[in-house]
Amino acid sequence: MTAIDAEVRKQSRVIPGREVLALMEFTRRFLIELPMGHPLEDRIVNWFKSVYGERLNTDFNRGYSAVMIRGDLYKLRFLTFFGTAVIVSRPDWIGRRMARRERNGEMLPVINLLEHHIAGMTPDNARRLTIQECDELTNAYSRMESALTALETAETGSNVHITEIVDDLKAAASHLLSEPPNYGFSRWSSQQATEKIIKSYIVFKGSVPDRHPSLSKLCQTAYNLGLPLQESAKIAAIQCSAEVRYDSSLATKEEAVAAHYASLEICATVADLLPHV
Repeated sequence: MTAIDAEVRKQSRVIPGREVLALMEFTRRFLIELPMGHPLEDRIVNWFKSVYGERLNTDFNRGYSAVMIRGDLYKLRFLTFFGTAVIVSRPDWIGRRMARRERNGEMLPVINLLEHHIAGMTPDNARRLTIQECDELTNAYSRMESALTALETAETGSNVHITEIVDDLKAAASHLLSEPPNYGFSRWSSQQATEKIIKSYIVFKGSVPDRHPSLSKLCQTAYNLGLPLQESAKIAAIQCSAEVRYDSSLATKEEAVAAHYASLEICATVADLLPHV
């Protein structure tokens, strides 16, 4: 098993799901088939569970963002589901299975964000939220969904670094949610994601972005190439100095959250205009 473990580590850099690769490698090496539930299959899976434990668990969330509720930050998960669903934030629907009938008769499942999709949000706390706070939560999910979906399907290529943009967005949220939080690094990560998506658009249009321009200058260059004019308030919310990386006190929680939200919105807008797979 140690040899098989070494082989599957070469095949995949990630740990979740490694026991599945091990089963495939085992059957390939010994030219046998293992039906589900076979004792040998159980022994192989249990060996990997004993070595890697919970790290084998696959995270089916496609990403996450941070949402501020009554001054506290919560992790908002980007859901994975198949087909179409209705996303709501309804305290009065907690614990109820709901569906909505469309005009064509199709029944769509209703997913309540207040159930299991906001890390640390208890049912009692959720039931205390106002209608306005629930609307803000739904808007936060929509903002994240628009950006990450557009980036998921955007075509990567030379100087179009979609993976790095997504990583920067995740870092912005992660620094907001860490204990203790680092608002300076969060704001810097939001700026990095935004700069990269704007540069990707400039490259897509056949031009070469300046090497070290300000975000506002990058947006002006992209605007000259056809990008819709981005709101100055959003650019101002994102733009920051490099000093925030060294002194996180230069950015407040509110500033970092505003930068994260504005960055998601601009990334959604620009990613939609890039080629898609």
